[in-house]
Amino acid sequence: MILTNCAACAAPLAHDAPRCVRCRTRYCNATCQHDHWRRGHKQMCKKIHRGGNAEQYYADKKYKEAVAEAVEACAEDTLDDLREAVTSLEETERTARRVLGSAHPHAVRTKRALEESQAKLRARETPSRRE
Repeated sequence: MILTNCAACAAPLAHDAPRCVRCRTRYCNATCQHDHWRRGHKQMCKKIHRGGNAEQYYADKKYKEAVAEAVEACAEDTLDDLREAVTSLEETERTARRVLGSAHPHAVRTKRALEESQAKLRARETPSRRE
């Protein structure tokens, strides 16, 4: 994911836009960079750097949000929708394993989301046996 907007004011960025030295967050100019630092980037900078710099950090963050949203939606949807979501997660998990490798954190999280969704699907398909 390539960041194309200033982190402080959301203006479109030039290719050679200034960056934070540590985490590589991009800004349209030095004024925006200093302003963003004062507004809280100072507390996030090290975390972003440890997360693989700005582009990787924000891509991972969006991915986690999307997976969490998909899992939550699966829990609330009808049985047919849940079946469709499980099928989609199966395809996503296969692709993640093929492209990223089975040990990659995204592949592991996708597999975990798939297993949770499959368990929910089994629970809904199995009629309760109360006697």
